[in-house]
Amino acid sequence: MASPQPPRSTRAYALFLDHKSREGSQLLDAMQARAKPDAKSLVYWRLAQVRYLDLIQSPDAPRAWAKLADDCPDSLPVQESALSSPSNGDQREFLSRTIERVRTLNHDAGETWRLARARWYVMTGTPTAQDWQKATVLLNQVLRETPDSIEARFLLAQCLDQQNDLPQALQTLLIASRLEPDSRLITLKLAELLEKSGDHLGARQQLDRITNLETANPEQRRQAAILMALEGDAGKAAHLLDNGHAQSRPDEFILANLYYHLHDLHHAEELSDKLLKDPDIKSITLASSLYAAMGRISDAQRVLKQLGPAKARSPRRPRPGTG
Repeated sequence: MASPQPPRSTRAYALFLDHKSREGSQLLDAMQARAKPDAKSLVYWRLAQVRYLDLIQSPDAPRAWAKLADDCPDSLPVQESALSSPSNGDQREFLSRTIERVRTLNHDAGETWRLARARWYVMTGTPTAQDWQKATVLLNQVLRETPDSIEARFLLAQCLDQQNDLPQALQTLLIASRLEPDSRLITLKLAELLEKSGDHLGARQQLDRITNLETANPEQRRQAAILMALEGDAGKAAHLLDNGHAQSRPDEFILANLYYHLHDLHHAEELSDKLLKDPDIKSITLASSLYAAMGRISDAQRVLKQLGPAKARSPRRPRPGTG
């Protein structure tokens, strides 16, 4: 368990809340300089400093975490804090050696290192079939000891889905949903798995449970919009991505396609014209169909002539979750 923040460091956090992040950082530096010279105090203040870098989303945070963790390999609070830091999510090599330190310090016991290693297998780099299998073993070990672990159940459902064990994935996620019924992330994933299994009514019921989707993050809005479109509610899907929510090219393509199928050709054309500034096969195909539906045959033929250059640049391999 990570140690609590030093009481006087709250002054630095107050400065951050007052939009004075640099002053807060300088205050922590000064406090460390005045700290007792014993090793425990120095680690205490260095940990406070690095957590503060996390808070202000400093680009120096990953490097600071790596130095602190490497300097203090026998400090379990430091190692566990490094694992939980959002700044280290893509630091694959650093996370791997930190996980091994936590495992050693815990004498191979506990769920922290197992959950972190499973997360490392499937959420960093490009997971292989063997990675999904290894993560599954670790997550089952975690759940034997801690059956109420929401994160372990969610990750296990993803692993089982990737291994084409849809019934077990659904069963695992249904338990997670009962444990945390208000989780938007779990509900969206459950709707996705139900849709994949052919249970369209169940998928729709899960989507209807979700409130305030307008405040969801872009990936959650995109996922919900795709599922709503699959369930035949293109209007609600379009509304979800509209009003400034279409923040990326994949969002704009989905929204343009939805407008096209809703016969809202004016809005579809606006988005299609934007996509054609950097054309690919999908955007060209959509635009040509749209122009043909509007009776603009010459424009449809003109756009189709761009397929040659677009093919030279395709396929564009989408990042997970964007295709």
